[in-house]
Amino acid sequence: MVKKILFTGFIVMLTAWQAAGAETVDISRYLAKGNPIKVYIPGVTNDSGQAQIIADDFKKVLESSIRNRRSVKFEIASDPLASDFQIAAVIKKYSYSKTDPINSFAGPSALALDALTTENYAEMGVDFTITSTGSGKIVWKDNVFDYIERTMTPAESVPMVYDKIARKFLWKSFGKGK
Repeated sequence: MVKKILFTGFIVMLTAWQAAGAETVDISRYLAKGNPIKVYIPGVTNDSGQAQIIADDFKKVLESSIRNRRSVKFEIASDPLASDFQIAAVIKKYSYSKTDPINSFAGPSALALDALTTENYAEMGVDFTITSTGSGKIVWKDNVFDYIERTMTPAESVPMVYDKIARKFLWKSFGKGK
């Protein structure tokens, strides 16, 4: 009797799992087809509180990175209904420092070297959400964070960190699986 109950419970769970899996949209299926993936970017929001961060400029860099991606073919759609996916971005954090932060997890010699460097440091975090246009379901959502260490002014750091975040987003969300 107990075996029948466990077996029935297992079948019910398996059936529910398959039904839930059928509703998801797998980005990798679009990658495997080889056809251009049509994306629409409704807009970018700046919630960082930093005036030097301009959401429209980041959107242009993101669109440029999408167009220039070589491993995946993309098309930027001008209409959301003509797209496969819609990409929303919210800039959550930007900071610039004249000196890079000291990494406390390094050893003593690395800490001394880190303290002596004169590179500048810029970091940025953006929340991305990819929604399937057909189903309206969120298919990918994550915060993409990265930084740049080099000699630069605050004005020079902004386009560099825009580019790095846009490329990292594409790699994380639309990167081909291994």
